[in-house]
Amino acid sequence: MKPYLILTILLLPFVSVFGSDSSFSGLTFERHEQAKADFSEEKPLDMNFLTRKYLLGDWNGVRTRLAKEAITTTSTWTGDILANPIGGNKQAFTYTGSNGLDVVVDLDKYGYQGLSFVGSIVLRGGVSLARWIGNQFPPAQVFGNQSIILDVFYLAQKFHNGRGVVHLGRLNAGDKFLQNPLYYNYVCNAFCGNPISIFFNIPFSAYPNSTWGAYLQYQFAKRILAKFAYYNANDTLSNIKFHGLNWTFNSTNGLLWITEWTYLHQTEKEDCGLPGHYKVALWYLTGHSCRFIEGPDIGNWGWYFLFDQMVYRCGGPQSDLGLTPFIALLFAPGDRNKFPFFFTSGAVWKGLIPCRPDDKAAVGVAYGQYSSDLREVQREAQIMGIPGRFGNQPETYELVFELNYRYQVTPWFFIQPDLQYIANPKGFGTIPNAWVFGAQTGLVF
Repeated sequence: MKPYLILTILLLPFVSVFGSDSSFSGLTFERHEQAKADFSEEKPLDMNFLTRKYLLGDWNGVRTRLAKEAITTTSTWTGDILANPIGGNKQAFTYTGSNGLDVVVDLDKYGYQGLSFVGSIVLRGGVSLARWIGNQFPPAQVFGNQSIILDVFYLAQKFHNGRGVVHLGRLNAGDKFLQNPLYYNYVCNAFCGNPISIFFNIPFSAYPNSTWGAYLQYQFAKRILAKFAYYNANDTLSNIKFHGLNWTFNSTNGLLWITEWTYLHQTEKEDCGLPGHYKVALWYLTGHSCRFIEGPDIGNWGWYFLFDQMVYRCGGPQSDLGLTPFIALLFAPGDRNKFPFFFTSGAVWKGLIPCRPDDKAAVGVAYGQYSSDLREVQREAQIMGIPGRFGNQPETYELVFELNYRYQVTPWFFIQPDLQYIANPKGFGTIPNAWVFGAQTGLVF
């Protein structure tokens, strides 16, 4: 590898500081494959400012030269501007933003067949509107770990002609599990990028937090995709003082084992039917979990189902324009998990307006049911007039509705007006239901 390319990689965080977990194409490898094709020199790069895919273009040829050395970078920015003029504990206007950078190096060029290195850096800022509303599920999906953080840092090895892949290093579970590209069309963090209840139940790592782990994916048959992984369970991962650099095993609470199986319906290139994905998964935490009602510390487990199915398509068999509903159902034991039942459901319509094929309209509902055991302990504390281990206000459920429309102004810029209605904030029954108005914006650099 040439010295100037190594220097370029080291300087990239400073040359291109904007990025986000809510990029247009979803996950790192998807963005990487697109960028790899865009800067491969196999076709002329679009230099028109309004029609090209990247705001900064080819970085004066740097990206094409990097691609020749099997190095691709993706960089985007997402900002959420939201306000609650009605409801909540207090009315407020807030901004949150997420900035980051992905770097992928394909090591095939250097003699390591099928091997890649993946790394990412994230910079976040702003304040969550939930602080003023008093609700559980943050209205802005880019809120969390407001600092500069080293996210993933791992090696990926493909095998068996690409049917299988292994990841080893600093990983986050949310990139591979409880995942669906449709979720990124929502602004509320209850939907995007993973159904949020899992984070209140166990140490589930997701962007921008990573932990030590190992991941195996294998496509056993044309329609069956299986995933297996274990992650170091660590409750301190989200502590921003470490900036993603606490690579020790301090505060480890066992291992999180997880497996997910997907039935791929009409997803192959030769398929003519409407595509869908049907997923079932089981997770198990070996570390200790405390029961709400007095009892010994024990392990933890849960399961979930994720379904999406296109029901209406505009265009030919390979078109991605149309209406796709989805549902996510999460279950866990109620004696030790804050949310024993949680679901999100919604639908995304790409190209709702015929002359706007890249726009997306989305509607969704999210519901989180608090544990009855937790509520019993809270009610006892309320009767006794004491603070209690888990507070003294019984929590029942929180419900969120969202409606938005993503207007793709240019290939590298979108603006997404958003409306949310938060019912029974924090489950207390004492906080006024809130209306949230605002917009999400994004840039691809």
